[in-house]
Amino acid sequence: MIHLIKLDGKNIFQFTIDGKVDETGMAAMYQIFKEHSKDSKISLMAIIKYFDGFDHVKTLIQGLKADFMAICKIDKDAVVTDETWIKKWKKLEIF
Repeated sequence: MIHLIKLDGKNIFQFTIDGKVDETGMAAMYQIFKEHSKDSKISLMAIIKYFDGFDHVKTLIQGLKADFMAICKIDKDAVVTDETWIKKWKKLEIF
């Protein structure tokens, strides 16, 4: 599940992942990139409580679509999680 909120300030968003990422959550992320990055870049803060994968392949594809759109539209980003997730992401060379 992805929970999205807009923080104070222009184009600043926080999303929390807790469990499986579903199509609704990915669609909401895609809309944020599409609508709020027309005139300027956006800032994101990701909080990862627990990531249990994607609910099905369609969700994964939609996530990739959002990722490609976001590459040039993100000004700043931050990831908040525990040490276990940081070690896993570091192995994938995400950081």
